[in-house]
Order: sequence, then structure tokens, then C-alpha cells
Amino acid sequence: MPLPSQVADHLYLVIEGLEAKFSCAAIARTDTGLHLRFTTDVPSEVVDQITRQIARKKLAPRKPANDS
Repeated sequence: MPLPSQVADHLYLVIEGLEAKFSCAAIARTDTGLHLRFTTDVPSEVVDQITRQIARKKLAPRKPANDS
């Protein structure tokens, strides 16, 4: 995985499960992350869809590591 310093100033954010890509600009960097600003409007419906996907992944039950 690239370090934040290796990521271009302008990029497209692609989110798994969505058929869209979002134009972004890196406006701040740390050693471990980026602060991105969308350079185009993101429709409310898309934000809602992203939020639902994130909630499902974070709240989904996980199998214990020793469970086969």
C-alpha cells in the first residue's frame, strides 16, 4: 500500500461495490493518512449508499479465528 507521500495530489476515489469514481484532491497529509476533498458534488443517494455499506461491514458478525 502506498504511503500518503506517494499518492498524487489529484486522484479518483473508487469504493468497492459502487459503479462510480469520485474526483478528489489531497489537501493535507500525515505519515499515515490523507485528508481528501471531493472536487465534484456527490449526490445524497450515493452518500447514503456508502454509509449503509460501511455500517454493514462494521456491524457484520465475524467468525472467530479458530473457527473452521
